[in-house]
Amino acid sequence: MRSVEQHDRTDRETWETVERAEARLDERSEQRRASGARRARRARILRWALRLLLPFAGAALFVAVIEGAGGDLGDWAPGAAAAFVVAALAWPALAAAWLSRRDGWLLAIAWAIGVFAVQGALIFGVAFAELGYGPE
Repeated sequence: MRSVEQHDRTDRETWETVERAEARLDERSEQRRASGARRARRARILRWALRLLLPFAGAALFVAVIEGAGGDLGDWAPGAAAAFVVAALAWPALAAAWLSRRDGWLLAIAWAIGVFAVQGALIFGVAFAELGYGPE
C-alpha cells in the first residue's frame, strides 16, 4: 500500500499538472481571440477600402470602354449600348451592397446608392465634361 505522504504528493502533482494544462488552454484561447480580432479588423479595413474604390473602378471601366468606342456608343446596337451602360453602372453598386451585407440591409442599400451616385458624378462630371465625351 501507498503511504499517505505518497498519496498526497501524487494528488498535488496531479493538480499541478491540471493547473498547468488550464493555464496553457487559457493562453491559447487568448491568442486565438487576439488573432480573430486582428483578422476582423483587417477584413473591416479591406471592406471599407473596396467600397471607397468601387466607384472609381466602375467609372474608369466605363470611360475606358467609351474611349475604345471612339468617344460615344453610336456604333453599338441600341440594346447592347443600353445593356453596357446598365451593367457598367450597376456592378460597383451591387458589389458595395454585397460587401455591406453584414452591416444590415439598410446600410447595404445606402452604400449601393452612394457608390452609384459617386460613380455617376465621376462619369458625367469628369469624363463627359472634362474629356468631352457624350452628346454635343
